[in-house]
Amino acid sequence: MSGRSGAGVLTGGAYGGSQKLPELDLSRLAWRKSSWCDESVCIEVAGTDGLVLIRDSKDREAGSLVFTREEWNSFVERVRSGQI
Repeated sequence: MSGRSGAGVLTGGAYGGSQKLPELDLSRLAWRKSSWCDESVCIEVAGTDGLVLIRDSKDREAGSLVFTREEWNSFVERVRSGQI
């Protein structure tokens, strides 16, 4: 589990198994909205330092899911191929 310290800084926790999550200033990331967004349901994605972060655009302070670039690419490939 990862936590936040200060305004929009993600620290601690683990991603990709047991790797430590570096401190990230979420306010400095370039967040992109999904092309599948509508008014009520939307996610935002940002990439940095080999990581991909996902958050709910309606509740940005609730935290982010963090994936390694490899995990994210695998997920996207499985979605595109219809496996999930």
